[in-house]
Amino acid sequence: MTLVQDAGGGQSLPKVTESASISANGGEFPMIMPSNFSVIGPGKVTFLWGEVLQPEIGRTLEEDSILFALHFKLVGTPGSSTSLKIIDDPTPFKIAPASGSDIHEVAPEGLIEILNTIELSGRVTLFGEGQTPIPGVRVEVDVDNESHEIQTGEDGHYQVTLTPGDSYSLRASLKTDVKASQGVDVSDIILLRKHILNRERLSRSMAWLAGDTNRDNSIDVADIIAIRKLILNRTSFYSMNNQEEADDVFRFTRLSHKDVEATESFTTLSEALSINYQGVSGNLDGADFAAVKLGDVNGDWTPSDGGGASLNSMAERTPQPRGGASIGFGSTWSDEKGSVYVGVNVSAMQALLGLELDLMWDERVLKLEEMTSSVLHDFVSGVHSHEVGGGVKVAWDDATLRGAPVEGNEPVMIYRFTRVSEGGTGLFLEQGLMVGEDGSRDWMQSASLYLDSDNRSRLGMSGSIKSIERRGDRIELWVDTRGALAWHLEAIPAFESSQWLPLEVLDGGQPWQQVVIPHTEEMQFLRLVPVTDPEL
Repeated sequence: MTLVQDAGGGQSLPKVTESASISANGGEFPMIMPSNFSVIGPGKVTFLWGEVLQPEIGRTLEEDSILFALHFKLVGTPGSSTSLKIIDDPTPFKIAPASGSDIHEVAPEGLIEILNTIELSGRVTLFGEGQTPIPGVRVEVDVDNESHEIQTGEDGHYQVTLTPGDSYSLRASLKTDVKASQGVDVSDIILLRKHILNRERLSRSMAWLAGDTNRDNSIDVADIIAIRKLILNRTSFYSMNNQEEADDVFRFTRLSHKDVEATESFTTLSEALSINYQGVSGNLDGADFAAVKLGDVNGDWTPSDGGGASLNSMAERTPQPRGGASIGFGSTWSDEKGSVYVGVNVSAMQALLGLELDLMWDERVLKLEEMTSSVLHDFVSGVHSHEVGGGVKVAWDDATLRGAPVEGNEPVMIYRFTRVSEGGTGLFLEQGLMVGEDGSRDWMQSASLYLDSDNRSRLGMSGSIKSIERRGDRIELWVDTRGALAWHLEAIPAFESSQWLPLEVLDGGQPWQQVVIPHTEEMQFLRLVPVTDPEL
């Protein structure tokens, strides 16, 4: 059996990879060269070397030092072996000392073995659909008492070469900065509520795993509360581990778990958390895992394109509006006590089962005192809402699952403010999401409202400039400068002009910013242009 051959592919000069050295002319040179060898046949190499620089005294090497090393190419099959011998064929094996004395040479027989290895490979995809890859997943492989680790690539694949063993156990995990709240909204809460009330059971095992946010192998009201806390930004995680660290937001099972009967999801889960093999001969492929993002019961979250080898750039998929629904500011009014009321109107073709929205304002001007709804069943401020600074988030779902009918001329929410200071200000309505009776979701466009110092209001204009007022020889603007580090305010006297005149550079990042500039005849038209360098 031929196990090894020289790296020269059968040529007369094999490759010498290491050699004892000789000092000469102030430098170090290899003592053994390829020319000292000759390949005379399959599995046979001859070697001849003689001292030429100091033949009278010979050459002395340190004990256990390497005389030479040859490079071989493995051509045998995994698990095969061959002996390596120094023999007297076709020429005698002889070491000649400078003294001329006889030496009893001993050359123990060596053994070369090709390890019997296997290739283990698989893929990790999202929600058990086998299509969307998850990069950067850590796959741990235990072979008997030895542990290995590999990460999935951008395509979700992984592969590792292993020494054979009696048993193999694989587990997957992922540490990522993907926010637990991404891809989670009131539509997921509604699905859980229908499931718990036995109105409409979750039909997929992956949905059961995603709904079990605290990993207690149960879907109950605790999971609804945990999701609502995330949506309202009351917390940034679902549960803590034994080290008081936030648990991972992804959960992994073997891909085949997607096919189990949904009602058996938790019964068979302990076995599905790992992939195990016994008594394997040959390579292992198809060791595939499915990933679920906790809280994403409807499975609508997906990583963004071009995320690279990690999930740091993962972003939630934004549902497209389905039409037939709208949300925006309604009427505003004030009372004799100085309170300012702002209504938010919703129009939809069907009754609401869920509603999400963000309202923001300038907390230097307005203070939120109360929020009420006569339309949303059992709406409770503080339970279905959370205020932070100049903003409040609403996440309501109908616990009765009856649905709340809405009309466009009726406010679904009323916010009551008191003034902290005089002057005009603006309000923003964003992230509007409505869930209908049939489970359809409508994401609404943002809206803005300008409130002047006399509490008169008007809807903000589209674009970055929300309000323009001329007051004598001044122009007063309210602008939205989010989305860029800085903005250029520019003007032209007429649309026919091609040259916009720079007026001011505004700092970015503020939802409402007041700008007052002197009015001239050159300022018939204004625009706000985002820039990345404030010095430009």
